[in-house]
Amino acid sequence: MIYMKKIFSTIVIIFLICFLATNIKLSANNLYDEYESKTIIQQVTENLFGDVIIESVEDLYNLDDSPDYLYVKFVDSGYAIYSSQTLDLLEYSLNSTLPYSGVNKKYYAGPANYFIKINNQYENLTTKTFLSNDEKNTIVEQSKTVLLAAETNTGKLRKSNNLSLSSKINSKENENIMKT
Repeated sequence: MIYMKKIFSTIVIIFLICFLATNIKLSANNLYDEYESKTIIQQVTENLFGDVIIESVEDLYNLDDSPDYLYVKFVDSGYAIYSSQTLDLLEYSLNSTLPYSGVNKKYYAGPANYFIKINNQYENLTTKTFLSNDEKNTIVEQSKTVLLAAETNTGKLRKSNNLSLSSKINSKENENIMKT
């Protein structure tokens, strides 16, 4: 009986060590991916707009709740919206901002189509109208088709749909790096 307890304890300890080692490796990979992604976004933005300073980067969600877009807000004014997969520029303004105010989760369905979700319904912030389920499904289908067709050689930034670039990039520590 004591011998079985020792074997069991040894197996548990080995399992814990392997589990912790895997988590440490994944954390290191995520930090590298974060830095690489931030650098790529900064480079693409500078190539398109010159010396703009990035204030923040956050996800914009498709109407199926997938983080398909990146909202890059510039210091002072202006923004760019990129495909989160390819960094293709989808929309920009150098002198205005998006109509999201005090909203945690922002939904995007193409130029001038900004939505928020209220009680499982999507309100268009531009027209102040709500989408029907059929309209929502059509928009999701169309946007997925456009995103798929827009894939370029820029490279995929997300390894999976669960990786949120903007939450990693948007910290104050990273903001200083982006300004240099």
